[in-house]
Amino acid sequence: MKFILIISLFFSNFFTSNNLYDGYRMDFKCYRGYVFDESKEINFITGIEGRFTPSQQEIECVEKLIFTLMPKETIAMVNFGKKCPKIVKNLKNYNRQYVGYIDSNGNKIIWINFIWKKDCPDNWERDIILNTDGCSYFWRAKINLKENKLFDFYVNGNA
Repeated sequence: MKFILIISLFFSNFFTSNNLYDGYRMDFKCYRGYVFDESKEINFITGIEGRFTPSQQEIECVEKLIFTLMPKETIAMVNFGKKCPKIVKNLKNYNRQYVGYIDSNGNKIIWINFIWKKDCPDNWERDIILNTDGCSYFWRAKINLKENKLFDFYVNGNA
């Protein structure tokens, strides 16, 4: 009887844990990323025609593009204040959340949310974290995989 109870508890915990997380985590040398599955509900991005779950290869491509394209973004070079990090010098200090979608032109777009590692909440691998302030500790951008283009670069305000 104890054996059946233990097995039941194991499987209920296993399947409950899997249902909580829709996606997968990627560990990089200095930071982590979480890729949300296409089934994750999102309602904060406009112009979505469809969804997809980015592959590991697509995320690795996105990361290369971020490190290549980010220094060209003027706003990434801005000093947002003494207490706010300079983005381009601190890219490895952010965890990332990735959401894949198809735009109205059929392009595969990956929305990336950057969260300062030290301020990263426990639920960041379960819930999409949307902050409206926090200066450059929280920012986001999109990558068009077809055009290898960074766009909609947005840095939060400073409250």
